[in-house]
Amino acid sequence: MMSVSRCFDMIKFRLMICAILFSIFIGSPSFLVAQNQNDPYYFLNLYRHLSGLKEFQKNLVLEKSAQNHADYMAFTRVISHFQSGKHQLFTGKTAADRAKIMGYESRTVTENISVGQRSYPESIDALFETLYHRLLFLSLTQDEIGIAGQNQQTGFFVYNIGNSQLNRLCSYTGIIKSASYYTNVCNHLDRIPVKQLDAVEITARKNSPLMVLWPPDLSNIATIGFWEELPNPLGENQISGYPITVQLNPFFYRNIQDVEIELSEFDSRHKIPGKLITRQNDRHVKLSDHDFSFFSNQLLKWGTRYQVVLKFIANDRQQIKKWTFQTRNLAFPKLSISGDQELILLNPGKSYLIEIEAHKTDDMIKQLKWELEADVQLFVNKVYYNLLELQLKGALCQKATFKLNGNRGFTIQLSGKTKILSKYYNLNNRNSFCR
Repeated sequence: MMSVSRCFDMIKFRLMICAILFSIFIGSPSFLVAQNQNDPYYFLNLYRHLSGLKEFQKNLVLEKSAQNHADYMAFTRVISHFQSGKHQLFTGKTAADRAKIMGYESRTVTENISVGQRSYPESIDALFETLYHRLLFLSLTQDEIGIAGQNQQTGFFVYNIGNSQLNRLCSYTGIIKSASYYTNVCNHLDRIPVKQLDAVEITARKNSPLMVLWPPDLSNIATIGFWEELPNPLGENQISGYPITVQLNPFFYRNIQDVEIELSEFDSRHKIPGKLITRQNDRHVKLSDHDFSFFSNQLLKWGTRYQVVLKFIANDRQQIKKWTFQTRNLAFPKLSISGDQELILLNPGKSYLIEIEAHKTDDMIKQLKWELEADVQLFVNKVYYNLLELQLKGALCQKATFKLNGNRGFTIQLSGKTKILSKYYNLNNRNSFCR
């Protein structure tokens, strides 16, 4: 019997300061308004709103600096927060330098980058799956942003974030007299009085929530995992469930001690083990003493409700906070492959989601090849890191054989049944299982 061979590569891109990417997410949150869901400012501010934070204001100067960097990365194919003067699209080494060239006065500019998504919502979702990038978006003190992208076969997305009050302060042209100063805060002022800069930060925190929790209470926007971040808070080649993050507002909480975060499935009350990351054990020293994150030891489940219990001591009092969230629902039935060389029976013409079980980043799908028997038609799409949407059309008992990353594989056979069988049945298949 003749066979047809096909393949595609899953090219993996990385974020520079924090990480990931090349994924296609399962729809958008149900609360999105269709006409606005591709507006990155609208989409990101929905997430800010859910967390209780004020919306970012759009800043055109920061948007121009972000666009310059997106153009630079697309032109050079170099994924980094830093630019080199060797290239013709160079507009400044750092995000603060690039913002300065466009006329931004403050040097307190943070930057998020993602590469490989098809749209801004996918980019923002990918960044929210990480720890350090997410916290930049959920800043208590930054209040304005410029967003830009460059789609040239691969999407390059850049987010430059600043503080409007500090930027106005840095624009002051009069004489400043003070006993104590901060330096290297502004582009055109050598010094900023300590009292004035501290007032900016205090005002921002005073007008922010007591605590910022992610995923938010009663939300259904979380995905199932943490896959990569550069630098990786868990260490290389480790994946985890979707991170839980807690930011305790320093304006309201002092002397924080004995922080505990517990995660469990809401219905079964099954407690999920994991690791708490704080400033004390953050290997990259990026968290403040008011930032906390919990990484479960296993991926979460799609369409499942979870409960988080936060316990800590602050202001000399025991504090407890409980909330729930749900992971996103999938559009089609899902079948999970935990081993190798399984035989999967699927109905012809019906769409399925095939989940490849992963325990470390090496298990992620980077390359997928397949062989089809004659007259079999295949539709395949990578929906999520290790989640494939598949649809086969053909006669009963015809097969398609798949190979992942050059080794692990599985076979799909068209059948009136839907079932996963072990390697034994695959190797000894006499077309007796598909009828």
